[in-house]
Amino acid sequence: MKMAVDENGGQVLADNAKKGRHYFCPVCDSRVTLKKGPVKTAHFSHHHIMDCMRYLYKRESVAHLELKHDLYLALTPDHHAAMEYYLPEIEQIADLLINESLALEIQLSTIAPQLILDRTGGYASIGIDVIWLLDHASLKAEGEYIIPTHFQLACQKACKIYTIDFKTKDVYIHHLRHHAGGGRFYFKKERVDVKSLPDHVPPEHLGARQLSTVELKRIISRERSRRTVQNLTLTFLYQMRLTVETLPEYLKYTTPAERLIANPPLEWKLFIYYHLERGTFNMTLFMEMLKPRLIHGISGKNVLARRLIQEYVMLYNSHKRSELEISHDN
Repeated sequence: MKMAVDENGGQVLADNAKKGRHYFCPVCDSRVTLKKGPVKTAHFSHHHIMDCMRYLYKRESVAHLELKHDLYLALTPDHHAAMEYYLPEIEQIADLLINESLALEIQLSTIAPQLILDRTGGYASIGIDVIWLLDHASLKAEGEYIIPTHFQLACQKACKIYTIDFKTKDVYIHHLRHHAGGGRFYFKKERVDVKSLPDHVPPEHLGARQLSTVELKRIISRERSRRTVQNLTLTFLYQMRLTVETLPEYLKYTTPAERLIANPPLEWKLFIYYHLERGTFNMTLFMEMLKPRLIHGISGKNVLARRLIQEYVMLYNSHKRSELEISHDN
């Protein structure tokens, strides 16, 4: 860790600490040792780490320690920043707490998405927002898409993934725009000043985006490769005798709310299309087939289903030049 408490109760950075003096962990109050040298990154180390809650929380790499320290120095001229701040109400340690309202967490290694949600929820429970800073090199890019893992998607904040470059210390925001199937997202990459991280980033106002024939064929090919007995996308295409070429034009779009579900882009739209054609649409069944992504603050299935239906109706009306209504009652 980079911060400890001295004998007078004052916080001391490892870089400014002096050997031969006594320092203590701000969480468990036990003695810590200053480790400092011409090669080694200055930090404090527990004598018996298993006695401290830090051991249960997370182990930090040298890169993590250095980034935390560099970010702290970059933020302090413009913001009230505290490093390794312990929040007893939720028993969590923020890498950096900015202006007492924003936690900045450096998460270079992959952990379970549910753990990210739990920690984010912990901060939210005491009115603190959080930004998860991920390893920039770990975010996979493929042409005009990025392909985030489930872990990286869980770390997003309002459809934005934040990353940091180890070497340059540059921070980037990756705005997730539209899901193109197979976990591929259209995106906008933006480099930001570290000092601006506490500033509010307004959401993008997006419309629907048309998927190309190549993208649609890739979606269907991916569904065929799964070889599942009940594949809704393939079932609806077969039952309605549809191909990529004969799909109604308004089904060939991807909408903003699709970023929040793991369903293939065609699946949920074909569900609505199929059941409306047969007069069998059922809101309860529609909600049951939705697969919300593991993202903190995501709306419940009921709200999410209504939003998707609104987007479907918008697509239909814009192409058919007529007014479609779908009952939400059943």
